[in-house]
Amino acid sequence: MELFEYIDIMNTPYQIYMEEVKQPGFRVRGHWHYFIELLYVVQGEIRVDCGNYRYTLKPGMVIVLPPRMLHRIQIGEELPVRYAVVKFDMNAIRIPGVYLPKLRSTLSAIQERRPMIFSREEQEENRFGFYIQNCLDELAGKAFGYELNVYSNLSVMLIQMVRQWKQRETIETETGEGECSSTFFDNILEYIDIHSFEPLQVQELAERCGMSYSNFARTFKLQHGRSCKEYIEYIRISKAEELVLYSDFDISYIAQETGFADASHFIRIYKKFKAETPKQARLKAAGL
Repeated sequence: MELFEYIDIMNTPYQIYMEEVKQPGFRVRGHWHYFIELLYVVQGEIRVDCGNYRYTLKPGMVIVLPPRMLHRIQIGEELPVRYAVVKFDMNAIRIPGVYLPKLRSTLSAIQERRPMIFSREEQEENRFGFYIQNCLDELAGKAFGYELNVYSNLSVMLIQMVRQWKQRETIETETGEGECSSTFFDNILEYIDIHSFEPLQVQELAERCGMSYSNFARTFKLQHGRSCKEYIEYIRISKAEELVLYSDFDISYIAQETGFADASHFIRIYKKFKAETPKQARLKAAGL
């Protein structure tokens, strides 16, 4: 099981569509990607899990998920549920190059923190719903110049998001190595995702990058807000959580399949990240 969403290797720089759910039990399993994602709720409720946090979004609300933020989506009890999905590659929507380093460093600093939530009032003030609906209308009509208008809407929303992020959060970014190495580590994150069930040593990952252990460890933590070892545990637990909550496999099997030494090691790390044991999480999910 992989968390990386390979839609990143798409031929178009964006995906914008309306998700309409009429059947109960709908969910989008845990995943992450290199592009930015916005979810705009039109009807009903959706629940978005990001790490240890769960956010409930009601009609009119928007959540913004920066690149490489692990997340999963579930729906509320009342049907139908309708929400717009906007995914776009910041590098492909024709933003002048002078702005890209600052945008990358800002989004990278946020990556392992909280997503940004806009209430209905805040969304309306920033007109995100208007821009998203306009993108949907343009893509449906495909009138002359529709792609330029879509790019324009995405650019305006991106600038508004970054401005809001900078107002709400105290973001400390490094220059030099910190800024230029964000893209450099993308391949390592993908490698960890694919090989997380195997024994992974930080020293070997550093060698794959041609870096010393100390330099690799320092730069990784600077970029991602946690050590490489903690990040590997985080990815393994995120994959294991899918099996804990949505399968009947026993704990020993899940531990083995997701790269942990044994069941006790798995339980200890699971509790470290989730503040509860796998058994407790499974019982809670079952309503027991």
